Amino acid sequence: MSLPEFSTRYPVTVTMATLAVILLGVISLDGLGTDLLPDLQTPVVTVDLQAPGKSPAEMEERYTRSLERVISTVRQVKRVYSITRAGQAVVVAEFSWDADMDFGLLDIQKSTGSFATDQEVSVLDVTRDDPQALPVMRIAIASNQGEELDALLGILETTIKPKLEALDGVASAEIEGGAEKEIWVVMDPYLLEAYGLTSNIVTSRIQSANTDASGGTLRENQQSYLVKALGRLENIEDIRELIVDERRGSVSTNGTASEQVRVPVRVKDVADVRLEYQERETTVRLNGVECIGVAIYKEAGSNTVMVVNTVLEGLEGLEQDLPSVHFLVVQNQARFVERAISEVKESAMYGAVLAIFVLMLFLRNWTVTLVIGLAIPISVLATFSLMYFENLTLNVMTLGGLALGAGMLVDNAIVVIENIYRHLEQGENAVEASAKGASEVGVAIMASTLTTVSVFLPIVYVQGLVGELFKEQAWTVAFSLLSSLVIAMTTVPMLTSKLLKKYKTQKASTDRGRRFGRFLEASLNHKTIVFGVTIGLLGGAFYLAQGIQAEFIPREDQGTFQVELALSEGTRLEVTDRVANRAAAMIHEIGSGDVEHVYVRSGLDPSKVSG
Repeated sequence: MSLPEFSTRYPVTVTMATLAVILLGVISLDGLGTDLLPDLQTPVVTVDLQAPGKSPAEMEERYTRSLERVISTVRQVKRVYSITRAGQAVVVAEFSWDADMDFGLLDIQKSTGSFATDQEVSVLDVTRDDPQALPVMRIAIASNQGEELDALLGILETTIKPKLEALDGVASAEIEGGAEKEIWVVMDPYLLEAYGLTSNIVTSRIQSANTDASGGTLRENQQSYLVKALGRLENIEDIRELIVDERRGSVSTNGTASEQVRVPVRVKDVADVRLEYQERETTVRLNGVECIGVAIYKEAGSNTVMVVNTVLEGLEGLEQDLPSVHFLVVQNQARFVERAISEVKESAMYGAVLAIFVLMLFLRNWTVTLVIGLAIPISVLATFSLMYFENLTLNVMTLGGLALGAGMLVDNAIVVIENIYRHLEQGENAVEASAKGASEVGVAIMASTLTTVSVFLPIVYVQGLVGELFKEQAWTVAFSLLSSLVIAMTTVPMLTSKLLKKYKTQKASTDRGRRFGRFLEASLNHKTIVFGVTIGLLGGAFYLAQGIQAEFIPREDQGTFQVELALSEGTRLEVTDRVANRAAAMIHEIGSGDVEHVYVRSGLDPSKVSG
C-alpha cells in the first residue's frame, strides 16, 4: 500500500497526524530563539597581558615574543599576530575552522599560565573571540535630584547592577563612565622636614592604622568567642586626626615655669587631606550632560529580543523603587532585530498569498486553491518543528530560507493535484483519483525534491565564515522541501478525496489550453528566433550583472549612526572629552529636529584593545 492510498483509506488517522504536526509547529515556533544573524563562532582566541609602566619595546622583548612562541606550538593554530602598546601586549591566535575551540582555549590557557606568576603582570586574560559579544542594550542613567556621580555610582553598583545581572539571559551589566571619590593625602615636604618625618613613615602609619587586628579566641563555659580589634578608618576626619609621631614640647605653668610634654603630630599637621574624584578612564555624556552608562551583554545562545524585553521590564520595576534615578535606553538591538524579522516574515507571507492568487488565476477553482493554501502553512509549521529540534533560530538567514522554500513547496502540491485532475477527467471518483494520481507522481516529485535538497544541503559541510552564516539557511530550505514532500503525499490526497467532486470540463480552461498549444507550436516552428531571443536575454543579464555591487551582508539601517574619533596616543581624557563634546554639538546642530539624543563615550574602549 502506497502512502497516498493509506491517506485516502484512513483519513481520520492522517487528519490527527496533521493536527499533531500543526500543534508541534506552533509550540516549536514559540520556543525558537529570535536573533538578527545565526550564532557565529569564529576560531579566534585573544591573550591580553598588561604590565603597567613598561615601554612598548620592553613589552615586545619581554612578553610579546615569548607569548607568540608559546601560542604557536598549540595544536591547530594557523596564524599568530600581536599588537604591542605601552604596558600592554595583545596576541591573537587563529585556529582552523574544524578545531574544537573549547580544547583550544584550554590549551592556550595552560601554555600561558606561567606568565601570570610574573609579579609585574597585573592582568592576563585569555578569551575566545565572539563576533556577537556586543551589548544588546545601552542605558544612560542620571539623577533627577542632582546627586553627584559618586553617589549615583554607589546606587548603581549596590542596587541596579546586581538586579540587572540577575535577570534571565543577562550575562553582565558593564558600567561605563562614572566617577568615584577617594581620599587624597598631599604631604608638604617642608612640614615633613620640620617635624623630622618622611613620606614613607606617614604612609606606613596610615596603612597600619587602617587594619583590623585579630585578638585570638575567648572561651567561656561552653561558648567560644572570636576577638577582633576593629581599626578601620571610617571617614576623612579619622585620617586627619591620625597620630603619626610625637615630639617634645614645653608648656608654661603659672606663667613662669615650663613643663616638658610630648606633643602628638597628626596627619593634618604635615599634609593636606581632601576628598576628590579619582583619575578616570572613561566619561559618558547624554546630550552634553555627564551621566553613567550601563552596557547589557546577553548570555551565549540567549534570545536577543527576550533578553531586551526582560531588561525593559526590570527597568520599570527599578524606576518605581528608585524615583530619584532616571533611565534612558540609548541603544536597543532588539528593536532592529524585531523590525528586520518582521519585514522578512511579511515578505514570506506576501509570497505565499501571491502564490495562492496565481493558482486561483490559472486554475479557476476555489477547492484546489484551498487545498494548496492549506498545504503551505502546514509545511511551514512542520519546518518550524524540525528547526526547533536542530537548535536553529529565527533570523534573517533562516527566514530567508523559509521564504525561498515557500515558493518551492507549492510545486509538489500542484503536480499531485494536476495528476489527480487527470484521473477525475477519466471518470474516476475522488478517492480513487486521489490515491492513484498521487501514487503515480510520487517518485517524480521525490526525485525533484531531493535534487533541490542536494543543491542546498551540502552547504552545511562548508567551513569558514560563509559556512557558519549560510548553514542554518541550508537546513531550513531542506526542511521546508522535505516537509512539502510529505504533505503532498499524505495531507493533499486526503483533502482532495474529501473536497473534490467529479471533474467537469470547463470551456474557459479548454480555450486557454488551445491558445497555449498554439503558442508552443509557433515557438517550435521558429526555433531560430526563440534561440536568438534566449541568447539576447542571457547576454543582457550578464551585462547588467556586472553593474551589481557585491557585499558579504546587506547593509542595515538601525536608525542610529556611530562616529568614532581617535586622538593621538597619550591624549588626556579631559582633552578627548572636550573634542567629543564639540563633535556632539555639531551633530545636534546639523540634525536639528531629527536627532533624538546623542550618547558620547570618551576614553579607552575595552572592546577594541585587540585592534
